[in-house]
Amino acid sequence: MAKRKKQKNVPRTKHPDISTTLKKAIDYHQAGQLQKAERTYKRILSANPDHADALNLLGVISCQTGHHAQGLPLFKKAILQNSGQASYHYNLGNALKDLGKSEESIPYYQQALKVKPDYPEAVHNLGIAFQNLGQLEKAADCYHQALQLKPDYPEAYYNLARTLESQNQLEKAISCYQQALQLRPDFAEVYYSLGNIFKDHERPEDAVICYRNALQYKPNHVEALNNIGTVLNELGLLDEAIACYHHALQLRPEDASLNHNLASTLKDRGNNEEAITIYQKALELEPKFTAAYNNMGISHTNLKHFSEAIACYRQALQIKPDYTEAHGNLAYAYCCIALYSEKYRLFCVTICQR
Repeated sequence: MAKRKKQKNVPRTKHPDISTTLKKAIDYHQAGQLQKAERTYKRILSANPDHADALNLLGVISCQTGHHAQGLPLFKKAILQNSGQASYHYNLGNALKDLGKSEESIPYYQQALKVKPDYPEAVHNLGIAFQNLGQLEKAADCYHQALQLKPDYPEAYYNLARTLESQNQLEKAISCYQQALQLRPDFAEVYYSLGNIFKDHERPEDAVICYRNALQYKPNHVEALNNIGTVLNELGLLDEAIACYHHALQLRPEDASLNHNLASTLKDRGNNEEAITIYQKALELEPKFTAAYNNMGISHTNLKHFSEAIACYRQALQIKPDYTEAHGNLAYAYCCIALYSEKYRLFCVTICQR
């Protein structure tokens, strides 16, 4: 009788349960390893397509990677599986808001708050949605509620300040911006917003300090670079202004306004030929840029290129017939032509009489 071969004990592969796999996925997610987290969430969903947490968190990754529209069906399916999770409603609201659908986002934030009334992030983002829709009183109420729930909430102070600023309550806005900075001293957008208030209300030195602080924490903040350039120009610090515009243009070379502002500062510095070249680039980027035509005309006038200057002013007026400054500059250019023509005539008469 043949002997039966003994089978070796082959260890069985242990398949981790879904809760263990979910914990692993969340660890990846929190560590910023989004691709590994995404793969692991999808593995869970291949085993259980209705797993609400995996659906929700996969939707969060879609939003984090800029694919907000892909997140919408995932959040909606998660809500179908478990409508009692406030974060699912909140995340769907965020996705809609970030897609520019603020009005559609509002019911989801409100539902999140019904499920979890003490949810400061939800009421804060509800405020942003109202603010995006121009409903400033409702937005301010939301920010106040968020701060009652979470007094150390710098983003709520920041957005409340923006709302107050839109309502022209500047002193209150400045106070809220300062509160935000006490809680978060590296909040670049707050420094930038304060700088704008000071720039617009004739406090240029204070504006420069704020913009410099914004750039300390966010060196590639293009708008701050542009605005500090404007203020430095007004203060007569032209070389510093030019350096700021050059930095901004390294980051955003196809910005017509930045090119125009650099050209205007070069014009003010007396570098008219260089300014004209950059005005031309601004006009290539934005062909109906009337201020660029007008200011290029001024540079031509400074160089006594009166025919070219007149052509620039006429182009500006063709686009904007009621452009008062261009009308004045056009008249001045014609006067200059007449003056120089008369001087030339007198010069020729003098030579002929010798």
